[in-house]
Amino acid sequence: MASNVLNLAPQLFKKRVELNKFTGRFISDHPYQSTVQNWKLSNRMIHEIGVTNETPTVKWIDNLEMFKSAVNIISDKVAIAVHCKSTARYSYLGIVSVLVISTVDVDYVIDCFALHSDIYELLSPVFRNPKILKIVFQGNFLPALQRDFNLFSVGVICVEELYCIYEQTDCVSKLSRIVSVLFGKELECVQSDEWYQRPLDWKLLLQVGKESFYILKTWHYLRLELIETVSSIPFSKSQEACLQIYEFPEVKPVLSSLPSSLQHLLKLPEKMLLFESLFKWRDEVARDVDIISPLIVSDAILGVICRVVPKSIDSINVIIPSSSHLSHEAISKLLEILERESSRIPESIRSSTTSQPIHTGKPVWYAPTFNVSNSERRRNRRKNQKLRNQLNQIQGIPKQSFKRHRGPSDLIRRQERKKAYLLAKYS
Repeated sequence: MASNVLNLAPQLFKKRVELNKFTGRFISDHPYQSTVQNWKLSNRMIHEIGVTNETPTVKWIDNLEMFKSAVNIISDKVAIAVHCKSTARYSYLGIVSVLVISTVDVDYVIDCFALHSDIYELLSPVFRNPKILKIVFQGNFLPALQRDFNLFSVGVICVEELYCIYEQTDCVSKLSRIVSVLFGKELECVQSDEWYQRPLDWKLLLQVGKESFYILKTWHYLRLELIETVSSIPFSKSQEACLQIYEFPEVKPVLSSLPSSLQHLLKLPEKMLLFESLFKWRDEVARDVDIISPLIVSDAILGVICRVVPKSIDSINVIIPSSSHLSHEAISKLLEILERESSRIPESIRSSTTSQPIHTGKPVWYAPTFNVSNSERRRNRRKNQKLRNQLNQIQGIPKQSFKRHRGPSDLIRRQERKKAYLLAKYS
């Protein structure tokens, strides 16, 4: 059933699938909790020489020899910046794709796919060493490092918290705004789903290195500005971020994402039980192929299946797009669920919910799209109409055109618009 969309190494993909089966907290407590709570900035960290260069030097690390050489250099530093980028779209829990560690000289961008099995062994001594200061922006990615690499951190400071103390405000600021205020530079923080691609785009590589570079540079700037008081700052938010433990998400059906007609249908207890069974089936398939659930089958399509209750694989293939990451085994299991659950639905409910044309309000494969041309919208409308007719044909309902019927009100509106145009032109 596994599809391995990211083309991960077999050993890594197997580990991801096993990880997807867990629930609850990753571990009960942080293994270095007492060390984190008692950690304080040393004089060496406060008075360290800061960043002197204006442009970062970025190095791509994708083999073990380069990785060991980089770790030897990092281990001798007093302060490093830690930053990462994850891929959430093509992984069930999300996966850290690149890990960036910056020193005052170089930004090391580590390929987490190629070096996944070596990251814990080489970086764990660095992350748990209280004599090496780890500078992060917010620290919200630290639980992901626990999940993917079993890395737990000691000696972490969030630049965002330090900036709020410097500005004497509680508001959360973006890194780009902080860089603009402190250095007068424009920093475009990249929001992309392409971090999983190999080879990684060189522009993305430079940009993520630049973000990490400015995290470290911001620390050195604020450290000098607050040099008299920085040693007495408690850094409570940074400590909380460091002590976070990863929790595996609890997945539940979200009925608000469905069209209103299908929400009304699911008020029937029998249909709701069927929908919950379908939702559980989709979640199991998503865990097995390590991909987010909506890419398997959208909530809207689950609602349509719940309404139509197809009885053959051909009928299911009409409803589910061919682009879905579904194997023959998964579809066969879906058919078994439909046969088992549909037998519990009374005949009166079954006939009343399947004898009407299906109007979902949106294409059943609907997903929000942006910058779509008008011609593409027309093609999507024609596809949607064709699919509705196919579904209705399965149920024995005559073909319908679904075209808009113009009435007298349309003629009146056209006349009013024409009159207003002529008055504006000749008055």
